[in-house]
Amino acid sequence: MTPPAPLPIESAAAGGWTVLANPTRSREDAEALERQLRGRGYDATVVRVLRDGDTWYRLRVGRYPSADQAAAAMHKLREHEGVEHAFVASE
Repeated sequence: MTPPAPLPIESAAAGGWTVLANPTRSREDAEALERQLRGRGYDATVVRVLRDGDTWYRLRVGRYPSADQAAAAMHKLREHEGVEHAFVASE
């Protein structure tokens, strides 16, 4: 069996807004949600986050030019896609 491809490690980037969603220690759960959201037209990517010696996975959904547009996407994810944990982040 081929090991899964490495995921990008989240890092700060200049400008823009995104929605970060559903932190989990399960890469499989994160990838399943990524497939679900991509199937519904979202620009979703799993990112690996290293925190306090643990590896977490979460989704980065979209890149938006304003915080208001990212907030609208966050609310849509919560209300229509069943994403429980989502927040707006500056890139």
